[in-house]
Order: sequence, then C-alpha cells, then structure tokens
Amino acid sequence: MSARAIVVALAAASSLMGAGCATTGGGTEKGPSLLPFAPAEASAALAKPKRFALLVGIDAFEDERFKPLKFSASDAQAFAAALQGFDDVQLLVEPARTSRAALLEAVRALAAKARDPRDTVVLYLSSHGSLGRKPGGPLGRYLVTRDTRLDLLAETGVAVEDLLRQVERIPSRRKAVILAACHSGKGKSLLTDELEQALARQKSGALPTLEEVSEATVVLTASAFGETARESEELGRDIYTHFLLEALAQGDRDGDGAVTASEAHDWAREKTYAYTRGAQRPTSESDILGKDPIVLAGSPQRVGKPTLYSYALSAEGMSVWVDGAAKGVLPGGIAVEPGRRMLELRAAGSQETIWRGALSLAPGERAELSRLIPRRFEVGAMAEGGGLLPFSSVVRQRYWPASWEVGARILARNWPVEGLVLHGRVGHVGAQGTEQAFDTELPFRVTGTRCEVGAGYSFHLGESFSVTPGLAVGMVWLDRAIDIEGFTARQSLRGSTGAVEVDLEATIWRWIRAGLRVEAGIAKAQLGESAGPYGFGAASLQLGWVL
Repeated sequence: MSARAIVVALAAASSLMGAGCATTGGGTEKGPSLLPFAPAEASAALAKPKRFALLVGIDAFEDERFKPLKFSASDAQAFAAALQGFDDVQLLVEPARTSRAALLEAVRALAAKARDPRDTVVLYLSSHGSLGRKPGGPLGRYLVTRDTRLDLLAETGVAVEDLLRQVERIPSRRKAVILAACHSGKGKSLLTDELEQALARQKSGALPTLEEVSEATVVLTASAFGETARESEELGRDIYTHFLLEALAQGDRDGDGAVTASEAHDWAREKTYAYTRGAQRPTSESDILGKDPIVLAGSPQRVGKPTLYSYALSAEGMSVWVDGAAKGVLPGGIAVEPGRRMLELRAAGSQETIWRGALSLAPGERAELSRLIPRRFEVGAMAEGGGLLPFSSVVRQRYWPASWEVGARILARNWPVEGLVLHGRVGHVGAQGTEQAFDTELPFRVTGTRCEVGAGYSFHLGESFSVTPGLAVGMVWLDRAIDIEGFTARQSLRGSTGAVEVDLEATIWRWIRAGLRVEAGIAKAQLGESAGPYGFGAASLQLGWVL
C-alpha cells in the first residue's frame, strides 16, 4: 500500500451488504493545526511519528430489539491489550462512553491528536450493524450504538460512510478501520421489515462500496457476500477478531519483525476459513499498492522476504505455484525467498495455467500478481446518444448546424492482442437551422447517417474503469431540405471522416457498462461550393453490455 492508502477492514460484513451471521459452538450470531516551532533540543521528539488507537465494544443496548452481545466488549479489551507498541490507546466499553454522541466525540478527539501524516491510526468498533436510509437515499450501512433506535436508525445510528469520511479527514496517511458488525438482518444485525424486503430485492446487486468514499481506500472484508460472520463460544470471541489477535503474535509473513494490517488480515482470513470449514470467507475488494505502512505489532528490524500478492477481484480463487510447489490461493499475500523464481498462476476450479514465467525478486519487494493475468477476450454492444458540432461558424449557419446523434456501437477487446479494441458504430444525425435568402430566413432541416470503424488501446485503471484512446475513419451521408409554402429544395451531402477519439468506460454491475466517448475529427464533404475539409467534434454517453 502507498503512503496515502487507507486500509479499511470490515471484520464481520462484506461491503456488498450481504454478510449475515451464525453461531459456532453454541455462540451468538453476528449480523450486519500546525505544530509550533520547537527548539532544536526538542525537535527530534516532536518529529517522531506516533501510533493511536480507539477501540469500541458495545454489548448492551437501550432498544431491546437489539439483542445483547457476548463478546464485543471483551474483544475490544483484548485488542487494546495487544497493541503494546502504541503511544495512545483509548478503550470505550462502558455504557456512558458508547452512545452515538460519545463515539463521534471520541473520533473527533482522535483526529485532533493524529496531526502528523506519518502517524498511524487504528479504529476498531464491535457492535450490531444494520441497514437504513437517509430521506430519499439508497440503502446504507449503519453501526448501532448504545442509544440507537431501530425505527430512527438514520438519526440515531452512525452511518459507515459518514464515519469513514471523518476518518479520512485525519491528516495521518496510515489509517486502519476495523468494523466488527454485519448488516444482513440476522443475529448481530437487525433490520425493519421494509428494509429486509429491500435487501432481499437487492441481493444480486451491491451497496455502494467503500471505494466510493475515497480513491485512497482499500477494503478488507471478513466475509464474502451472503455469508455469515460469527461469534464462537469455544473461542470466546468473534472468530475473525480471535484470529486477527493471534496474527499480532504470529503473523509476520515476510519476517521483517513487524505485523502489518494486510499481514494480520491475511492470517485471519485463512484461519477463519479453516475454522468455519469454508462457511466464512474473508475477502478483499481492492489492491494494496506498495508496502503496507500500517504496523499493528512489532517494528521493522530487517528487510523482509519478497511478497507475491493480489487483492483484485480478477485474481480471486487463483492458486499460486512457485518453483513447482503450491504456495497458496488468492486473494492474499505469499512470502517467498529472494532471487529468480518460476511462477505459475492457475485458475480456480479447473487449475488451468493462466500465466507462467520467471520473476526476479529482491528482498522487501512486493509483486502484484493480478497485473500478470492476461485480459480475456470481450465483445459488447453499446447504445449511445449525444451531439455533433462543426467547428466552422459558416458551416453551422448555412449547411450543418449543431446536431443531435443517436446510434449503436459494437466492440471487440483483447483481440488479436491484449489491450487492443476494435469497434464499429452507426449513428443517426438530425438538426434544424435557418438560411438567409432574399431578405428572408428559410428554415431547413438536416438528417443523415454517420458510420465509423476504429481501433484503440485500452488502459485499465483498477477493476472497473478503463480509458481507450484511438483512431476512427468513416463516412457521413446528409440530406439537407428546405420545404416551405410549396418551395422545396434538397441537397444531398456525402463525405469521408477521420477522427481521434477517447472512450471512458466504467462497469456499473457485472457485465453492464456505461461510458463517455469524446471525438475530434475532420469531414471531407461537398458543402455548397466548398469541399472542405471541415473540423468537427462529437461527444456521447453510452450504456450497454460487455461479455
């Protein structure tokens, strides 16, 4: 992770709204200012970054519809005790300190302390979770405090989105937020009947992800969509939290002397999966860029081993083989010995080899594996609507005014080489204008067709967004007609076009894509006595599918 990254660990629910809760071993289910100038002798102390933690555990609630919890307070206390190297650890478990107002005030106080960008901030909250709506808004995730009311959730609960925005405003660049709550309507989560029905209708979609809060957010989740996050009587804890605490003592994957947030989460993910026999699968939604700077236990004493890692959705389930031996399954990280290593990535299920090659790895290096995965061949179709504008004012006034354009586009991506995009489009053009003739303005209309074929190269920015610059050539056929009081005049125009274009495309849900196409080009067409060329620009919004 880069120094600007924020790690967000959801320790009991997927950010896709769905993690429910269950019981293991008879346990309870879990639902959803600048520093003043310092003299030279004190500057070293002032310059030293610090580590702060705020840990909140809520077992009892004033609204009896939220059942008491068994381990939330004790989990928070255990976590506080484990953060031995932290400079400031605040623990909120008493009823008087776990109201909504007290929690928000504690977050504000934490922000006032962590002023150095190099500081580390850890925020852990264990409680009930629920889903609610602000007036006119979509379903959102809420944390339940001691005084939260189920029927007034938006007013008395803490919106996860609002909380993360407060945390992001803290100047520190090293922030880990661990939320032990889920939002499924079961066990440690409670929903009204109306919201439970809305959640059921939305199961195949997704709540707004935490990535929408900030581009510097990395989401780590304790359970996959539709799964449960559990407390265990046998362990006496939330299962994920139990193994997260265990990781602080044993999870130094690369052997550098420190346990980072990503190392701790990966340890807890594997152990939770094994303990629940696959019923609970902690996952991650985003990449960690660079070395994770959030140290939860210990301190770096030496350069660690190289780490192969990926938290990208495209790599989920792939197995990693190093020098002919199976090393683990993604998402997560795997420490290997430095030097030249033969690496193989195999697909989930079929174990088909996706990528094979050699990597030279230096001590401390982190290699993102999803970048090695070849992009699959894709085909798609997009409907589009927008406008077309000739650059010449003379052309606009006399022949071809600003026009609307609707059309369709088909595309093929990653063929015959990865990243290449081939496309064809056809659009219907329409416009109206007036022409000055014999001291009279004669209205006219323009209709026609514009066709193009083109090629570009697609650059992927994350899992769901791409930018594709390219070139296109085509033809335009226009019919310009004046028809007034028995007078009819028609002029047919035909010409060729060439353009530079840029397509911006984002995945809305699964295979549904939305995009924006911007184009600048020239048209060689006979308009009046001139054959051009004429410059033009075009822009359109697109919606369709890509498989």
